[in-house]
Amino acid sequence: MLILSLPTPFHADRPTDHGAMRSALLGGLGELERAGVDVVGIACNTAHVYFDDLVAGVRVPVVSMVKLAVEALPARAQRVAVVGARPTLESGIYLRALEGAGRSVVDLACQSDVDHLLEGIRNGAASAALDETWQRIAERVSSEDVDALVIACADLSALGVGSKSVVPTVDATDCLARALVVRWHRLASQVSLGAP
Repeated sequence: MLILSLPTPFHADRPTDHGAMRSALLGGLGELERAGVDVVGIACNTAHVYFDDLVAGVRVPVVSMVKLAVEALPARAQRVAVVGARPTLESGIYLRALEGAGRSVVDLACQSDVDHLLEGIRNGAASAALDETWQRIAERVSSEDVDALVIACADLSALGVGSKSVVPTVDATDCLARALVVRWHRLASQVSLGAP
């Protein structure tokens, strides 16, 4: 297993340079491919904005956390809300994936609260303040008659907001981690079966 902590040209206070971001991500994937990895998981929802370009740029399989999260939703969940970083939601990657799976996407109209929450997480705000902000978001989920919630940001995953949700919740980061462990076990068993 290799972990590449890749610096990217992302700055929360300015527009994203998509060309530079795509180039940085492809460079990182190239490093992993040259190292001989069998599969890649990108533990950043926003990086999935470039997923098609990234997959086309390498020969190694790249797992989509967006696809995994959508597949993990309960079958009965037709009205789905997504909380995540602004660039992830504005890109429409979850909207397209959910609508492609026959689900309707509920706009919680609370992105400013999510932005505030993420800023607090990144700046080490007190847990009480973070909980208060999350509570406002959870109230929006309740008021919008949502069947399920997708957590589409690793920073929110680290906060554990999924366990505080009032509806069934799918965490994209958790889905990716589980899928990679399953693949690793499958690859490891193939290697051990092939050993003399």
